[in-house]
Amino acid sequence: KDVEIERINWAPLPTDNNNANTYESDPNLRVYRAEVATSINDCLLRIRGHTKYVISSDLDEIMINYKESSLLQLFDNLHAKFQNSAAFIIRSSFALFENHWANISKPTDIDFSVFTNISLENYIWPAGFRSKVVMIPEYIYSTHVHQVLQPEPGKLVTVVPPETALVFHLRRVMRDKLWSSNKTVKTNALTRFIDPCNKSWKNRLKMIKEIPEAKILHGNKWPQRGSQK
Repeated sequence: KDVEIERINWAPLPTDNNNANTYESDPNLRVYRAEVATSINDCLLRIRGHTKYVISSDLDEIMINYKESSLLQLFDNLHAKFQNSAAFIIRSSFALFENHWANISKPTDIDFSVFTNISLENYIWPAGFRSKVVMIPEYIYSTHVHQVLQPEPGKLVTVVPPETALVFHLRRVMRDKLWSSNKTVKTNALTRFIDPCNKSWKNRLKMIKEIPEAKILHGNKWPQRGSQK
């Protein structure tokens, strides 16, 4: 299915022009972390009446559904079963895999075959810690990144059992550091994402070359913006 992405270009917070660009006087220099919660709540308000569910998720997180054919089917079934719920909490575990990025010299070398060799920690973070929240926007008064702060009156928040759904929080590690303080188990739960992710990445590379503003990424090698010795 097609996915529509809307980018919201927020204006900077107002400042006193006479004392701009100082940490004490410019709130834009101190808004980090607060801007995340603000953007999530802004999204909830904007989307009311337009969509069934809202999820705040990071690129290094994959939500695994163990019971239903799709995430949408899972959410619909949960909504039907817990009709008084404003949101559903999906708990999280760290998923470790070897970091091959140090050996990559150009973007076409990137692939997702590492998903065949995932070590999943047996420790599942409590609800509210690294968890993801699936929200019904009309039922949420205010929320934060990992938990609902206040549902609408009369509504509840339901924690989903980890055997029903679990967030794999991806952690890249070097071969000699592929260990965890918690016990881990090998899993192939991400294998089904390899082909779709590889296809999506190849399409992304093609699209980038069609965007004039992304000229710096048109070459066979991309600039390294990380730390340099």
